[in-house]
Parts: sequence; C-alpha cells; structure tokens
Amino acid sequence: MTRRKDLIRKRFEQALIDRADLDKRLSEITAKRELTQAEASSRVELSSKIMHKDLELSGLRDGYGLYLLESLEHESWTLKWLTIVLIVLTLVLTTFTGYLIGIR
Repeated sequence: MTRRKDLIRKRFEQALIDRADLDKRLSEITAKRELTQAEASSRVELSSKIMHKDLELSGLRDGYGLYLLESLEHESWTLKWLTIVLIVLTLVLTTFTGYLIGIR
C-alpha cells in the first residue's frame, strides 16, 4: 500500500509542478498588451492544458482519498477483531478468577 501512496504522491507533485509552469507561461502571454494571432492561439491552448491538468489533479486527489478509505477499512476490520479477542480473553479471565475465588 505504501508503494501506491508514494506513486500517487509523486504523480501529484509532478502535476502541481506542471500546472505551475503552465500558469506561469499563461501569465507571461497575458501580460502583453497586444497579442499576435499565434500568441492568442497559444493562450487558448495553455488555458485548455491548465483545465486538463486541473482535472488530472482532481482525479489524483480522488484516488488518494480512495486509498485512505481502503486503508481505514482494513484498520477498522483489524480493530474489530482485536476488540472481540479482548472481550473473549476478559471473559476467560473472569471465569478463572471466579473459579479461584470459589476454591477458598
């Protein structure tokens, strides 16, 4: 599970870096007063890439959330069975204690 978490983290970090780079390039183009046809086309293309990157980031966040839910489900299952074992052990100890007290 840790490998999956690391993979998601690396992909998320890379997507954030890519998103920041696209945003920087877009702000450089938009800072100009008058745009040429190529720059206007580039601006539209960069905006589209930024939207695509935002969707990718959203998907990665959803994937990480799913990973967390799955790990919590497993831990919940483990805690449930540990609780049952502790209750059974408490009953066994109570029975033995009652037996020992009854001997006196």
